[in-house]
Amino acid sequence: MDLVAGLLTDGVLEPSQARLIRQRQGALGGALADHLLDMGLISYEELQRAMSRWAGQAAIGGIELDLADRATRRFLSPKLAQRYQTVPLCLIGRRLVLATAWPEKAQELFPSLHSAHQIHPELRIAAPFLVESLLAWLYGLPASDMAQALCSRLCPRFYRVPSPQAPPTDKASDRALEPTVKTAQATGLGDLMERLRDVHRAGDWLMELRRSLSSWSPQVEVSRHRPRGLREAAFLVPLPNPERPLFWLSCQGEGRRLDRVRRQRLESLAALLKPEIGRVMGLG
Repeated sequence: MDLVAGLLTDGVLEPSQARLIRQRQGALGGALADHLLDMGLISYEELQRAMSRWAGQAAIGGIELDLADRATRRFLSPKLAQRYQTVPLCLIGRRLVLATAWPEKAQELFPSLHSAHQIHPELRIAAPFLVESLLAWLYGLPASDMAQALCSRLCPRFYRVPSPQAPPTDKASDRALEPTVKTAQATGLGDLMERLRDVHRAGDWLMELRRSLSSWSPQVEVSRHRPRGLREAAFLVPLPNPERPLFWLSCQGEGRRLDRVRRQRLESLAALLKPEIGRVMGLG
């Protein structure tokens, strides 16, 4: 049973909608899931839940996306990543988190990944458009126009993928790529922390942190004094600790409660900043 058949069985789609989606895919190509999203027949959250249930695997979450690290491309060559439509997102201990929309295909990589790198792969199910966009971000592989449009429309701002760039082939090209990476706007926590660690003056560090966070949606504030007038449901964390706070990290959303993914992302940011603040305080 494919995704459309499953949604038809669950009553999410009507028979006429299922026929239309199949005809559209037959004419235009691409993934069924992308056409479902593009036509507005299902929400992104509903699609993720349906794909997860259909595949029997956990759906990708905001934390995995936030931890996405370009260094993980060493585990899979661009050719293999594209062939299996699988993205190595992050390494947690000896667990390599992979994102894919086609778990059966991705599982064929498990034996070679384990034998070559002594790691334990774990799958997360992601919509095809997000897999394409992550492959473009990680390896510079091409993404379809539909995938790029869906990523811009459906993903939060901090998940959007910058323009594809070719991966470095040797140390010289790696050095040539560094200025581009450092001057590009941070799109995840890995990029943001890398930028902050490259700063060697406390004042510049704080300016860089504020500048990067100013593009987040909802906006995140970093202040030296406890902010006033925050709503009860707002996110507020003293850094590095409540006893002697040097900074306050706050976010109150945009006229509504912060959703779970954004709150988790802020909690991850606060945890990463605590040890980094200790380094900064020694810079002067």
